[in-house]
Order: sequence, then structure tokens, then C-alpha cells
Amino acid sequence: MKRFLLLLAALAIMSTCYSIAFAEDGGFYMAVRGGGGWVVADESVSNNSTTSSTESDWDDGAWSLGAAVGYNWMDQLPIRTELEYMYHAGFKYDYADANATLQDEITIHTLMVNVFWDIYNESAFTPYLTAGVGAAFIEEDLDSSIDDVSDKSSTNVAFNVGGGVGWEFTEDWTLDLMYRYKYFGDGDKVTLTSAGNSIEYEAKDLSMHEVTLGVRYQF
Repeated sequence: MKRFLLLLAALAIMSTCYSIAFAEDGGFYMAVRGGGGWVVADESVSNNSTTSSTESDWDDGAWSLGAAVGYNWMDQLPIRTELEYMYHAGFKYDYADANATLQDEITIHTLMVNVFWDIYNESAFTPYLTAGVGAAFIEEDLDSSIDDVSDKSSTNVAFNVGGGVGWEFTEDWTLDLMYRYKYFGDGDKVTLTSAGNSIEYEAKDLSMHEVTLGVRYQF
């Protein structure tokens, strides 16, 4: 543990020194980014017609698109802070048995405050670590064979952690490649009933492994 803490301290000192020696002045920036990944969730289904109750994992591909505005504090610290909006879509859940079917198409909007720790060096490539916290707005478009169910929405605390690398290909423009793990929370519980047949469904612990490519412009 002591060696690990010493390593972190050394990296922080090196990063600060490099930011003073090699980086351009700090200031405001704008960024756009897009990509995709895998959404993972626990699904809970209870069906009274089959007297069954299941808890299982499911995953599906998804895509993301968003933008951010931020400030680069490199004049004092190798840190960036930003406010980011992202839109996540393209994934759905399907349930079927002998008595009923259910389809849940999910889209997620997130608004997060992110912090980046840039690890400067003498090259044009800057690796970084990042973390953020904010809100996830989950929208569920539901369709069922046994009930005319209305769409659901929920709002949760969300967070992300990850890292990436930026390539400063001009004085003002940087190309970013980034991986993040994102946690969105639970969807809303859905109860479907028709002719004595009832299904309770909920998507729990929605999360995403996401890779994005973006560009950042420093003013």
C-alpha cells in the first residue's frame, strides 16, 4: 500500500511539472463525442400465470452521442472539469412465455459533472483518468401482448469512471479516445394485467461499458 501511495504521489508531481513545462495555457473548451458499447442490467420478472419469478442478467448493444463544455485548469493543476450531456439509445429487452410477450425499448439521457486528471508528457499524446457524477433520466417505451401499458420514466443518481488518451493534433484541437463504465440505476417497475394474467417486470442496475471518440476545441 505504501509503495502504491508513493507511486500515485510521484505521478501527480510529474504530471504537474509536465503541465507547466509542456502544456499550452488553460481555459474554456467545448467537446463533442460519440460511440457505443454494451448495456448490462439485472431483469426481474414475476408471472402469476406460470407462478414463476426470475432474476437474471441481460445485455445489449447501444450507441451514445453527446457534448460538453468545460475548463482546463492546467495553469495551476493538470485537471479539467466539465458539464456533459449524453444520449444513449439502441437497446431493448424482450420477454416471452406461453401466455404473454413484453418488449422494453430503453433510452437514457445523462447530465454529469466530470473531472479529468491529465498525465502530461513530452509527446502530443496525453493519457488521462476521469470520473463523474450526475443524473440519469431513463425512458422506457413498453409494448405488451396482454395489456395496453403506458411508457415509463425514472430519474436516478448516476456516475462514471474511466480513462483515455488525447491527441493534440493542432494547437487548439484534440482528438479523444475514451473508455468509461457508467451506472444509471433502476428502471421503473411495470405491472401488466389482463384476464387474470399478471406480469411484474423491472430492469435493475442499468450500466454501460462505453467507448467514445470525440474532438475537443480549446478557446
